[in-house]
Amino acid sequence: MKKNTKLLIGAGIGAGLLGAILAVVLMLPSENNDSSIKTSEPESVLLYDKTGNVPEDITIKNTGGEYEIIGYKYQAIQQSSSDDESSSSNPVVNPEVLEASESEIPIVYTMQEYPQEFLSKKRTDELYKDCQYLGAKKVIDTSGKNYKEYGLEEPRAEVTIRFDDSTEKSFSLGDDAPDNMGVYVKMSDEKTVYVVPTNNVDAYLVEKLQMFDNTITSDLSDDVSVKSISFSGEFYDKPITLSENDNIEQKIFKNQYYMKEPYLADCRTKTVTDARDGLFGMEGAEVTAICVTEDDIKKYGLDKPYISMTAGLSTGGETTVNVTKADSKGRCYIMNKSGNKIFRMYAGNIAWYGLSRNDILTENILSIDMKYMNCMKITQDGKTEQYDLEAKDVLTDTYSINRVVNVYKNGQKTDYTEVMEYINELSSYKRSDDVPQDIKGCKKMIDIQLGFDTDNKEEINMSFYQTADKKYIVVYNGQIEGYADSLPDKIS
Repeated sequence: MKKNTKLLIGAGIGAGLLGAILAVVLMLPSENNDSSIKTSEPESVLLYDKTGNVPEDITIKNTGGEYEIIGYKYQAIQQSSSDDESSSSNPVVNPEVLEASESEIPIVYTMQEYPQEFLSKKRTDELYKDCQYLGAKKVIDTSGKNYKEYGLEEPRAEVTIRFDDSTEKSFSLGDDAPDNMGVYVKMSDEKTVYVVPTNNVDAYLVEKLQMFDNTITSDLSDDVSVKSISFSGEFYDKPITLSENDNIEQKIFKNQYYMKEPYLADCRTKTVTDARDGLFGMEGAEVTAICVTEDDIKKYGLDKPYISMTAGLSTGGETTVNVTKADSKGRCYIMNKSGNKIFRMYAGNIAWYGLSRNDILTENILSIDMKYMNCMKITQDGKTEQYDLEAKDVLTDTYSINRVVNVYKNGQKTDYTEVMEYINELSSYKRSDDVPQDIKGCKKMIDIQLGFDTDNKEEINMSFYQTADKKYIVVYNGQIEGYADSLPDKIS
């Protein structure tokens, strides 16, 4: 038994060795085999390592054209800026860069063709890191005969990097390798084709325009507030102007903003503040034009914007952003009126895109603070009743202030509660998008005028019309706003 076992084991080992030898022989290239693809391991092949050296000049040619990025030492810029801020030799640098630590990225970049335009800090940081080191996963082809097969006959990108030690590295990027292995790369002074991880070279595939900073509007400073907001453009039948309801002593509306034009009305606080906040800190998805001319503005349809939003600031300045109508894919062109770049982005990412007047105004047609209301006239059934309100603050026995309102109906004192209930009922009617275009043929049933004891002596008018089919239409300050199931109850 032991002898047979030893024989079997020996036979197994011999068969295994024979199989291994055959496998090695089969893997070796034949002298007659003209195959061009030859792979080698190990997993990592160092193409160059310039860690510690600064890439001062980078030239890239890709699908977006050719551009040259020039670097300026961070320390030199800081020193030059502090010595003479107006020096023409200083590059225009994204402020985010100057706020960064010198040890993070010791150089800042501008584009040689557009030295006065901010570049994206994120893009230049990625470019700086990719320039310092290049390692391949494996060697793919050493024949120098099959560049077309790897997309290197007409490369996707050609890169030349000059470092601060006067050395230079040049290489080309071809197609993506299968199975997400990476990108085919060839150094300019070699004929070998390598596969390099995509994240080591993707900075070189960024097109020229996408290197620029994509800021449409900057963030609003904490010490600056938005005093007014306006919406205009083809989307609106009439321009809309909103004003901040900041006059606490003399306000007739309840919420933070109210509509001033085309007529007086209260606004939804959250909708307006979301739109306001969405106007600042905006970033475009992609840059489509830079150093914009009037021809560019017309070309992209921004000479007649679909929507234009303007914020009037407490500093006296203003910010205006124009946007075109979205295409079939939901994309639109957008531009800061005072900027010089045009961007493209999805309309769905614009907080204020497509806001209608009814979106902006409160759901309830009438939304007022009665504190400064001093008059109400009601005309119904051919008769007009006038209610005058007189308010005064009275000091109570406990030294608190109590507001007392006296109401006079046609000169005779009456109950203030009934007036309050009437206003509350008027405030219950809702706005509707589905309203008729006009009130021709409708009969006016009630006309109400509200007056206020404010500096501007504002007035609000609210009327009710009856249609031929006995429905009621609510008209507010001349605008058809909604329907009513019934008329407000008369004041006794």
